[in-house]
Amino acid sequence: MNELPLNSFFVAQFRGLRDLRLEGLGRINLLVGANNAGKTSTLDALSLFCRPLDLANWRETARRRDVKSSRTPETEPFKWLFPQFAASNDPAPHRIWIEGSGAYAGRKVISTYDEFEEFGQERLPLADPDDTEEDSDPDRGLKISIQADYAQRINGNLLPTADGQNTAELRIVDNRRNTYSTAVEDPSIASAFISPHSHRTTQDTSWYYGRAIEQEKINETFTADVLEVMQRIDKDVSEINAAPKGKTGISISVKHRLTGRTPIHAFGDGFQRALLIASSIPAVRNGVLLIDELESTLHVSVLDSVLSVLKWAAEKYNVQVFATTHSLEAVDSVLKAFDNTPNDLCAYRINRDNGKALVTRYPGLLLNDTRREMGFEIR
Repeated sequence: MNELPLNSFFVAQFRGLRDLRLEGLGRINLLVGANNAGKTSTLDALSLFCRPLDLANWRETARRRDVKSSRTPETEPFKWLFPQFAASNDPAPHRIWIEGSGAYAGRKVISTYDEFEEFGQERLPLADPDDTEEDSDPDRGLKISIQADYAQRINGNLLPTADGQNTAELRIVDNRRNTYSTAVEDPSIASAFISPHSHRTTQDTSWYYGRAIEQEKINETFTADVLEVMQRIDKDVSEINAAPKGKTGISISVKHRLTGRTPIHAFGDGFQRALLIASSIPAVRNGVLLIDELESTLHVSVLDSVLSVLKWAAEKYNVQVFATTHSLEAVDSVLKAFDNTPNDLCAYRINRDNGKALVTRYPGLLLNDTRREMGFEIR
């Protein structure tokens, strides 16, 4: 059995999270708990930990919850990645601190920010031509400093090394066209984040599908496997095709018994989300898949099929999955999928007490007993 990317994960500080610790991680890890307990923030912290020096990843994480508005300062969502506790004894109260261990070499990410003002730079044109706001005010910005430490493999073993091995700096200025480098330095591991609405634009699905085809090995049958998955949801699907689009993109279409050749955006949310999940796992082989609201748009009638495929694909491509859920049906479907391999499954209930995270771990067998034999509510 391949070693998992992460065996443990610790968030000392990130957004509103403090002292969150996930131990004994499995192949599939469910995050449950009340609203505003920190489940999605945990996924965001995992995303940054997987690719801490990918500046575009910082932007995606910062903006993931926001609808872009010309009136929203560019720096604002970045600032709120950092803890903003009103009262704290920490000498660096606005510092992100994340740690982890496992087959992935990343070990620690620390980040701080400084606010600054500057004059005389070219601004973006005003969205409202009648706006009379003075241009004489300084532009405000953030300078984000990132430090990522990792273990190095020596004689087959991952050994810790000195702090401060790799650093990056990100500057964001309001009213400017900011650029975000996509160059990625160590430590990094393949990862994907599926939000509740990721499937509503076909761009992500097309990218992951194309990436999975590129990585397909001679003895693998990715396209046939995905077709089988989608036929469990809609038996009238007969083909899934990818055609070049532009210089680097692809366009996915589905051959359907009733509608003929059909673009994926013409299908329902559940179909599109299932296709996105099925495509993303092979695209991040040996990496991490993060899913916010696992059950989102998936009808209870197809949950068993989708989650059994999720388990199979995660094992085949050695992908570790972290998923939030509010659905007991989703929990029960995951339990059904892992009936023969319960040790690959863990659930973590996240609560808060005086600002700190309290985590209850349910390994697969205990989770099974809790739900099936005693009928307890674990959300």
